[in-house]
Amino acid sequence: MTGFNWNKTLNRSTALVLLITGGLNLLGCAQVNTKQTSVVAASNTVLNVADYGISKDDKSDSTYAVVKLIEKAKQSKATKIVFPKGRYDFYPTRAQEHYLYVSNNDEGLKRVGFPFDGIENIEIDGQGSEFVFHGFMNPFLVKDSKHVSFRNFSVDFERPFHQEGKILAVGEGFMDLQMGEEFPYKITRGGILEFVGIRELPPWISCI
Repeated sequence: MTGFNWNKTLNRSTALVLLITGGLNLLGCAQVNTKQTSVVAASNTVLNVADYGISKDDKSDSTYAVVKLIEKAKQSKATKIVFPKGRYDFYPTRAQEHYLYVSNNDEGLKRVGFPFDGIENIEIDGQGSEFVFHGFMNPFLVKDSKHVSFRNFSVDFERPFHQEGKILAVGEGFMDLQMGEEFPYKITRGGILEFVGIRELPPWISCI
């Protein structure tokens, strides 16, 4: 996994989409100012994810609970959401959908783990946490918002959006290729190598 450490403040009404694809960072935005700035406090409300049933270090799906907590923060004008240090996993199954235009990507419905739409004066403090995303989803969306801060966490994907293999030998009409378990594949009846697409589901669905 290739990590990405986030410690930025966005200070302008803007639409921002961050798509991280296993080492390749694609940023589509309009009028983004990432200059560090202090958050203007509308209130002193701090929401701790541990108080809202969001667990860490167990690979459970935190997506839906985080989306609801962001909505609660918007309604209550909370100024900070805190994640106690640990690993938090996010799956696309219950992510929020938005029709987006992302640089170097086709327009369409995108699933978002952290949707910030029309929200002001909020800080996400990971306290050194690791946010791990699964499958096809965009980690963050910041749209029509002001003074949104992201601090003290890293972003990674459980499986990057590419295939990796090691060429062991090459000869007349053949090539020996070794693939790791994290990059599944199959050989068709016609002897054609096909890579298995990404389809990651949260544990509570996978066991059904």
